[in-house]
Amino acid sequence: MFYGQYRHSLDEKGRLIMPAKYREPLADGLMMTRAIDDPCILVYTRTEWPGLERKLLEKLPVISNDIARRAQRVVFSNASEEEISKQGRISIPFHLREYAGIEKDVVIAGNGSWLEIWSLENWEKHARESEEKVTGEALAQFGI
Repeated sequence: MFYGQYRHSLDEKGRLIMPAKYREPLADGLMMTRAIDDPCILVYTRTEWPGLERKLLEKLPVISNDIARRAQRVVFSNASEEEISKQGRISIPFHLREYAGIEKDVVIAGNGSWLEIWSLENWEKHARESEEKVTGEALAQFGI
């Protein structure tokens, strides 16, 4: 499980040092893709990725539904299989950095079974909006 948030910077080659706490779960490699509704990159362990893949392939009616086909395209065409280097770095493909607005400073945020990589600017904006929207009253609708 991934928890917490860390601030790091990309190097000139688009590589990111992963926090030591996250390296072991990602030691066997990782899959990353773009988020659908948020300007960030989603990072899954190789163990978690097949579950997401299976859900998308089995649950979305791609033959009969345009949105389902588009959702699969967004996730799979932007997916990238990566490895952590001996120095603890991952390479983030340009198309994902561009989508997420990442140039230099990032926030790596744990979200339970996956990580999110945000540009610092987008993260700060998202955090402010979340503070306004996530209230006890809002969570009550989920029985929390």
